[in-house]
Amino acid sequence: MAQEQHTGPVFIVGMNGSGTTLLRDLLNNHPAFYAFPKETKLLPYFIDAIAAGKFGDLRVDGNFRRLWETLCNDPRFQLGRGEWAPLPENWRTLPHDLATVVEHTMRFFAAREGKLRWGEKTPNHVLHMEKLAALFPEARFVHLIRDGRGCAASLHRRWGYHPQRTLVRWKTAIVEGRAQGERLGDRYLEVRYEALAVDPDTWMRRICTHLGLPFTNEVLTVKRRHRPVVAQEKTVVAAGAGRWQSYFSVRQQRRMEAIAGGTLAALGYPVVNHTQDSEPGALACRLWEVSDYLRRGFALLRGNRRTARGSALRVRWNEAHTAMRTWKHKRA
Repeated sequence: MAQEQHTGPVFIVGMNGSGTTLLRDLLNNHPAFYAFPKETKLLPYFIDAIAAGKFGDLRVDGNFRRLWETLCNDPRFQLGRGEWAPLPENWRTLPHDLATVVEHTMRFFAAREGKLRWGEKTPNHVLHMEKLAALFPEARFVHLIRDGRGCAASLHRRWGYHPQRTLVRWKTAIVEGRAQGERLGDRYLEVRYEALAVDPDTWMRRICTHLGLPFTNEVLTVKRRHRPVVAQEKTVVAAGAGRWQSYFSVRQQRRMEAIAGGTLAALGYPVVNHTQDSEPGALACRLWEVSDYLRRGFALLRGNRRTARGSALRVRWNEAHTAMRTWKHKRA
């Protein structure tokens, strides 16, 4: 049977720390697929801003151009030292909507690598898949799911994030993501990080089929800094699927189970003490949230001090600025 062909964009989603970067890097090795190397993050907020009329009537050239320039001036849609996709000469004849701007931007960067199909990885888009599906009717979604305690270990190791808050966020991402995925039907595919670790050949074949891409062994090799493991005769990065068990103390594991034990059990992950979910108090959640933002900010500042290059400083500032914009939007 001939493989079904798809031409729309691909969105890789899931809780932070669930392996979405790994999957993006694997797919980027495909000769026909370009994975944008940054997390765009703000796409849902552009969708909301347009719906709220903040750019006016996009049928008006001036309003459409203002949208285009606003998006292209955002560092999340640029590469290198502020390189953006230029406004094409025929922009007035193009459909005046957000999808046109994003498509042109992504295809501009993809074309430089000789590729036409594009995708991007923003974990938090797991909460906004239906908005993106409406914006891009041909889009496909891959939801990478990992044991929430593994996500917590990853985020704590990298940023010092509070493990219990990570489980609160993980639970939200799982429940909302799966609910939206069910409504998206065959445009949506769930992949377990642990399964990808054990059998990358099988799962990368399934992912390629879902995306309408011909399978190639190139998607089994990671060319970045991740630690590789060998599965059969294929090389792929997916080590450490159960490392959280030695990373966290028994007390920390119990606290995380108390928050998400029911969701973990429903997904087939082992639980010992709690098979029901519970919700922490609002004050505790707010304190954890503020603590995580401060830790991330301090980590970014430390990165600034370790480099003397102004371009790297600007990148760090842009990351902090985007994080603050996202936080403000969530608070609104």
